[in-house]
Amino acid sequence: MPRGPVISQLSISEIQKMLNRRLEQLRSLQAQIEQTLEQLGSIQEQAMEEIRQELKAVQGRDGMRRAPRAAAVAAPAKRRGRPAAEAGSLREYILKALREAGKPMRPKDIQQAVLDAGYKTTSQRFSVIVNQTLTKLVELGQVKRDPASRTYSAA
Repeated sequence: MPRGPVISQLSISEIQKMLNRRLEQLRSLQAQIEQTLEQLGSIQEQAMEEIRQELKAVQGRDGMRRAPRAAAVAAPAKRRGRPAAEAGSLREYILKALREAGKPMRPKDIQQAVLDAGYKTTSQRFSVIVNQTLTKLVELGQVKRDPASRTYSAA
């Protein structure tokens, strides 16, 4: 934006002319703002009317939905995130392994029994997860822990 002359070098009449031009610009901008607000108000009214009509149409059908449109056949989506859930939780696999063993087991043996039973995991620290789950099961009273032998058995 080009700069005008230094204000101290202008006469009072020139400064008044500049102020009047700025005032006209300001009034023009205010008029544009008011016009835009009026347009937005009418758009809002139209949208509200469309919503009311759609609501009446839905209520007229007793809330029944329209028949769905036929979907275009899409390529199978690439799976992301976690693998599909197993047949049971880790807790269930641990309890099953302890019941089937019928004797106290060490965490390492429980871990192997769970994996042998078909539990799928990608964890590199699965033993930590097994130990955490065993601790929770002890707190819930579903598993007993023998601190002397460091073994767990079904309650």
